[in-house]
Amino acid sequence: MGKLIIGAATGLGASVMVGYVVWALRGASLLLGALSAMPMWRCFDPLPVLIGKDKKREEDDKKKSGEPESEVEELRVRDLLESQKPVKAQPSPNRRKNPYEAL
Repeated sequence: MGKLIIGAATGLGASVMVGYVVWALRGASLLLGALSAMPMWRCFDPLPVLIGKDKKREEDDKKKSGEPESEVEELRVRDLLESQKPVKAQPSPNRRKNPYEAL
C-alpha cells in the first residue's frame, strides 16, 4: 500500500509540473504574439541613438582639426548668436495689472 501512495504522489507531482510548464509556455507564446504585433518604435525612441552617432562624428572631426574643444564650442556659440535676429520686448497694451504684483 505504501508503494501505491508513493507512486500516486509521484505521478500527480509529475503531471502538475508538466501542466505548469505547458501553461507557462502558452502564456509566453501569447505574450510574444502580442509583442510581435506591436510596433517596436512605439516603445523605443531612436533619436538619442542617432544623435549619439552624430556627436561621436563631431568629436572625431574636432580631434582631426587640431583645434581645442573650447575654441570650437566658442565659435559655434558665437555663430549661433550672430545668426539670430534681436527681439525687442514690447509691453502689451491690453495687459491687465496683477493684483498680487504689489505684494
